[in-house]
Amino acid sequence: MVIFITDGVTEAENQQHEQYGARRMRDCLAEKSLAVAEQACQTLHADVKQFAAGAAAADDLSILAIGFRL
Repeated sequence: MVIFITDGVTEAENQQHEQYGARRMRDCLAEKSLAVAEQACQTLHADVKQFAAGAAAADDLSILAIGFRL
């Protein structure tokens, strides 16, 4: 699976002005068993929304996942 994101994902901020970051994104995706691309998008989107809850969105948030079989 390949996942493409805009910088709005990693630069999303919470109320303490901390950024979501690439490490948090990797941890979110690594700890879940994500079998399909749609599931990866939904999981990441939900985690970013939970992290940034209550903070104003400063940028767009786009996530695209492409799954393939070898």
